Amino acid sequence: MAVKICLTGGPCGDILREPTPSEIERKFLIEKPDVSGIPMCSKTDIIQTYLVSTNGTERRVRQRGTKESGFNFYYTEKTEVAFGERAEVEKRISMKEYVDYLTEADTSLNSIHKTRYCFLYKNQYFEMDFYPFSEDKAIVEIELNNINQAIEMPPFINVIKEVTNDNLYKNYSLAQSQKL
Repeated sequence: MAVKICLTGGPCGDILREPTPSEIERKFLIEKPDVSGIPMCSKTDIIQTYLVSTNGTERRVRQRGTKESGFNFYYTEKTEVAFGERAEVEKRISMKEYVDYLTEADTSLNSIHKTRYCFLYKNQYFEMDFYPFSEDKAIVEIELNNINQAIEMPPFINVIKEVTNDNLYKNYSLAQSQKL
């Protein structure tokens, strides 16, 4: 999986003298599948709130988990690097820090509520997001080591179109439009 997480609170590259962590993924708009057809997956609920951003860096906080297992909280900064790739710094935060960050929420955007199903298929890691504002469509992302890596979609996923570089399908845009 290509997603890298820095728990130190600052850019990992500065501390470890390594490249800034990056997220390499491709994203697809799909017909919403029957979740019973997803083999061995995990399910989590996410509330994502965008914060006022500066210098082109997207800032957000997330509440992630379930009522049964409890919730974790995260602060993330993302910056576009290239097609399908963003520099990403994410750290786990306390509930108090999460609530404090909410005071910096970008009030021009809605919080994104989604249910995420994570699963492996043929040694590929997928994240499939269902949104309450869409009855028949969903988004699936595949984490990659290389943007040109071959992808094999599971048979239960019916792709409508690739939306990797389509700004209309970024969560930031969905926070504005609330539609897929």
